[in-house]
Amino acid sequence: MRRPPRAPRTAFSTELRGGSRAVKTRLGNLFSAASSRAPLLVAAALVLTVLAGGLVACNQSAPSPGGTPSAVFESVPAEAVDYALDLIDAQVRREPDFFTGGEPLSLIHSRSFDDILTGAVLEIYALDYRLETPKTRADFAGGAWLDGDGWYHDGWQTYLILENRAGERAPLGSYVEIDGIWHDGGWYGMLGELLVSRGGERGDAAMVLDGRRAFFRAYLDRAGAAMACLTGEAPSHGVPFTDESGHTWLKFADYQDSGLPRLDDGILQDLAVIFPRALAAELFQKYVYVGDPVIRQFEDGLYFREDSAEMLGWDYTIDLSTLTVTKWDEEIRQGYAQGIRQGGDFRWYFTLVNDGGWTFYQYYGLSAQGAEASDFSFSIDGAWHAMGTAEAFLFGTPYATTATDPDENGIYYATEWYGKDGGTGATFCYNPSRGVMALRSVAARDFEGFATWRGIRLGDSMEAVRAAYPDGAPYTDSANMDEKPHYQLFLTMFAGPDASDFDDSVWQMSLTFYDYDNDALVDEIVISDSRQ
Repeated sequence: MRRPPRAPRTAFSTELRGGSRAVKTRLGNLFSAASSRAPLLVAAALVLTVLAGGLVACNQSAPSPGGTPSAVFESVPAEAVDYALDLIDAQVRREPDFFTGGEPLSLIHSRSFDDILTGAVLEIYALDYRLETPKTRADFAGGAWLDGDGWYHDGWQTYLILENRAGERAPLGSYVEIDGIWHDGGWYGMLGELLVSRGGERGDAAMVLDGRRAFFRAYLDRAGAAMACLTGEAPSHGVPFTDESGHTWLKFADYQDSGLPRLDDGILQDLAVIFPRALAAELFQKYVYVGDPVIRQFEDGLYFREDSAEMLGWDYTIDLSTLTVTKWDEEIRQGYAQGIRQGGDFRWYFTLVNDGGWTFYQYYGLSAQGAEASDFSFSIDGAWHAMGTAEAFLFGTPYATTATDPDENGIYYATEWYGKDGGTGATFCYNPSRGVMALRSVAARDFEGFATWRGIRLGDSMEAVRAAYPDGAPYTDSANMDEKPHYQLFLTMFAGPDASDFDDSVWQMSLTFYDYDNDALVDEIVISDSRQ
């Protein structure tokens, strides 16, 4: 039995410690439930397809119920009507053994977006149609069904997306909502990916940029909705009340009937979809599974503290108009935006990683273990390495090694020296609490095979560095702060689960390009990790 294809168709913080074995077991069960949903969301996203132009028009106008096209297409622009008829006809022509004709049942304007594509409005039309078939119901699988006239319905909701520039409309693509499962980035995530794809086909860099920004906005909004449960900004209802300690509590409008052992487990599951599981668990371990939590279950439901944002020290905001996307592929997407931190201007960095679904490894003041693995990794003669590795002799056979215990506390540093004058070196740190050596610094001055994640090598121009690292900034290591000939990418990271037994709750990562002789060329590349 062959099923026909359907119609054509995203810091500053302290470490979160503690948690009993029972809590960890329960978290594991919750995350198993959460992860079972993620592939469905991804599957829905994959149904998005950009339709190339030039579909052959129908040879014969598709009949409509009632015999009058105006009954179906009332108040709908002609471009949308033509697109709908072309889509139906394309389905028939692709599967002539299954379908002999088709007709629209309804085509209505669903919504519009004027804040995504510069200079244009994106119009969304909901299309319902049926296909004439000589087959019986047994020939089709899934949610497809045949009506009383024997016509085929796929059981899904189809949306048409048109670009409207000053009244001139053109089709961009279509999207299908399968069994109620929507793109996990919502409309902005779906439309963002559509614009990136279509803009790439057209060679339209502005459309690609708008699409990337829309995609980031979608996931920033999604993460913001999840974090709102911890920062006291979630929707509430009912009358607030004050407890015996003088704290005001508001009742969640949602999460009151999760069907889980605890009502707040639903919030934890939502956090575990938008953030790595370990980070979601650590947030709960610090702010919920404590004696003075920001979320509490009372007899009549689930509540949150009115001053939750103050308890978390969360006053972070960004200006979305300043969002700059610095990396975009199918595994990692990164960007930054100007915003506010503790009342002052601040540049916030964001990293999305595709773990079967897009999750934030870097989000405002939160960073999960692994966020540093991309931009602070490097290659040596084509072989990639990351900070924290215990692999020795990275550059071959060193001509010298040194070891020091500067604080005489058992934490010592071992450096391998390479090159003519020790211009290239790798420094490892041994911490008894960790029990292994870990690479903490690499300095390359005379090793031609050394390259950064974004492809910068020794001898490249500083102009190339600035182009590759727009999220970096001029830097100086001299007392004269007005002279900044060097360039640096600097991040403050939030500790991951491997920091649970020693004080590594916050650390800094830096990637510095030095121009010592002011000839606008890279003389040295240094990658540094402040953890012990």
